[in-house]
Formats: sequence, structure tokens, C-alpha cells
Amino acid sequence: MNTRLAFANRQLPTHTLPFRRWQVLSSGVGKTHLAIALGLAACGQGREVRFSRLTELITLLMEARDEKQLLRFREQIEQLDLLILDELGYVPTGRVGA
Repeated sequence: MNTRLAFANRQLPTHTLPFRRWQVLSSGVGKTHLAIALGLAACGQGREVRFSRLTELITLLMEARDEKQLLRFREQIEQLDLLILDELGYVPTGRVGA
């Protein structure tokens, strides 16, 4: 997966974005809105982007595992330039999802 996102004519290393801080902010402060805006900006640059709630991604991973398609699903995810996961920490993922 690409580790850099070109935005506003500058390269932003993804590791400098405050992902940890986003996880602990209260609801209604615009985290999803900002994530969607960054995703749209990346799409506008021709990048391959996927937006998903964490629980949806875990469900897809478990279904791919059950159908013996986990490697194929992983390859599809690795082809993305940007994977945006929303609602981290809001909904319990269970033991298998962890």
C-alpha cells in the first residue's frame, strides 16, 4: 500500500497524521468528514481509494476467510493507494475481529 498521500501540491507522509488522537476524540467533531475529504482529494488525483467502517472490513475479511479467498482479498486491499477505516473503537470487533 502506498505510504504517502499527495494533497494540496505537497506530500504528506501518512504516519504524521494524528490517527491515534482521532481514535479518542468524541463523536461529532468531523473525523469522518475529514476522512472523506482526504479520500475524495486522493480520488481526484487518480488514486485508488476505499472507505470502510472497521466492522465492515472485519466482516469482509471473515467472509473471505470462510470462502478460502483471504489471500485474494488481501491482494485487492494491497492494490489500494489509500484505505480509510472509520469508527475505530466505536463498535466492539469481538475476539475473531481483533
